[in-house]
Amino acid sequence: MLTAGVLTGSAALPTMSNLAGALTLRAKAGGGPADLREAVELLRTVVAGTPAADARHGGRLLNLGGVLLGYHHATGDSAVLHEACSAFQAAHDAAPEPDTPERREHWVATRSNLGECLRLVHTVTGEAQTLDRAVALARAAAGALPTGHPLYARMQSNLALALVSAAHAGQPEVLAEAAAAARAALAATPGGHPNEPERHTVYAGILRATYASDPDPVLLNQFRRAARGAVRATPAAHPNAGWARLLLGRAEYAHADRSGQEPTAARELFRDTAQDLALPPGVRAVAARHWSLLAFLDPGRLAEAVRAFGLAVALLPQTAGRERAAVDAERLLGEHRHLAADAAACALTAGDPGLALRLLEQGRGVLLSQTLDTWADVTDLAARHPALAAEFTELRGLTRAEPTPAEGSRRASPPPRSAPTWHAAGRRWWTGSAPSRGTRASSRRRRCPSCWRPGGTGRSRW
Repeated sequence: MLTAGVLTGSAALPTMSNLAGALTLRAKAGGGPADLREAVELLRTVVAGTPAADARHGGRLLNLGGVLLGYHHATGDSAVLHEACSAFQAAHDAAPEPDTPERREHWVATRSNLGECLRLVHTVTGEAQTLDRAVALARAAAGALPTGHPLYARMQSNLALALVSAAHAGQPEVLAEAAAAARAALAATPGGHPNEPERHTVYAGILRATYASDPDPVLLNQFRRAARGAVRATPAAHPNAGWARLLLGRAEYAHADRSGQEPTAARELFRDTAQDLALPPGVRAVAARHWSLLAFLDPGRLAEAVRAFGLAVALLPQTAGRERAAVDAERLLGEHRHLAADAAACALTAGDPGLALRLLEQGRGVLLSQTLDTWADVTDLAARHPALAAEFTELRGLTRAEPTPAEGSRRASPPPRSAPTWHAAGRRWWTGSAPSRGTRASSRRRRCPSCWRPGGTGRSRW
């Protein structure tokens, strides 16, 4: 960092690029989005300072796109996804013919990375043509390298991801190819490699989909082994840790269901994951919902089911917090669209209609807050506290600015207002910087969604 701060101009670009790489590795080891944000800003500067005729320009575009993809995985922000695709598309279009080993590596990387980015765009937009192109690019890249090549595992992993997305989109016939690619990626990944946890999780997820389409007991045993391997290979601080535990919980439930046993192991896994404060709220909410449903199936655990449903509903505001753009928040909330109704039904079964009503109102309040929190008449506040009113207006605009898609497939420059800015602004909002947190009207509006705590009374801290 000291060297990067001393050098100036083009002389600083290689050091800035190396620093961005180090920050990215630290983020994978548990450093979090802050390291990725810094890496993104460094690489934007590097790309902007590199002439298009420079032989390093294409590689630096790939680096920028890769870190932006990592930021998307860490935060769910689709705005950086558009920017990543722009960077990868520019690198793809400028890639020279693969007439030397070095150029072949670059050619392969541009296609694989662009394909992976388009796959992720498909998860947001649902466009079939985007996914078809992603699969074609991933196949081309994976087929261009021999088994022992250093990039072989990465290309196979990206192909596996593209194929399983195609399977989920209505092409189950590609699941066998996806599983083979995921196995090849794992076999070529040395122990302790930074991408080992992710590749274990990908393989387990593919086997889960395979078993769902063909409930063969042999496939179930493979799924359970793979899920256990994913949990073992994933450090507690890794971004995939919660998802690996969810996969193992699903594998244990499938085993219990098939063998006619009580799903005790699965329920406890979901319970512990839901209550782990170190995990992302979205993961905890999914775990809490699974926990609640398994507890509800046991007549002797109705009170536990009520607590679990209450936790799931209480996590919704953080699942789609203001650090996300509106389109991302709406998509995430859509994944839990029946949660409040299920929670209320559980409370009614437990003989508590008052709690059922509160859970319904709490779930509805999350949706209303997405709208109400973006509106405020700050006239009175501006008269008494002009600085606070100005900050509120700024945050209201930043946290509900929509992602700006790339203007044409070849544009690789960042949008005028970057997505990490929204993420930081959302954190400022939720930590109390916004003046609405202290106004009487805002307190009344927030009381219903936040005042009930599962298993007790008083304020919840979510």
